[in-house]
Amino acid sequence: MTFKLYSSTARRKNLRHLPPVDMTRFSAVYVRHNDSSAHPSHFIALNLDGHIEVIEISGGDSSKERVYIGPTIFSSNPELVPVTVSFQDVNGDGKPDMLIHIQGETIVFLNDGKQFAPSK
Repeated sequence: MTFKLYSSTARRKNLRHLPPVDMTRFSAVYVRHNDSSAHPSHFIALNLDGHIEVIEISGGDSSKERVYIGPTIFSSNPELVPVTVSFQDVNGDGKPDMLIHIQGETIVFLNDGKQFAPSK
């Protein structure tokens, strides 16, 4: 098997364009969307050049994948802003809601038992 290596000049040039922080976060949480505590849903929070998305893989089954569109970041270097998610019941209905954390702000997506929806 043969592998082709990049020249050191090309590699240094490409490394300069990588963001200094990891813009992807991963969580596995039981949220009651076709999942269980033994097979929780998987969540991937992404900052794609300032466009925030959270991917949910219900019960670890990629055929039940959903994408939640978050806000767009309007600041200098928006692609460098970290995004994280956490889960807690914010409306007292017993279901964990999704909280997206960006630049000191929290955006709440309420859990209706089948999916998350932005709170109004």
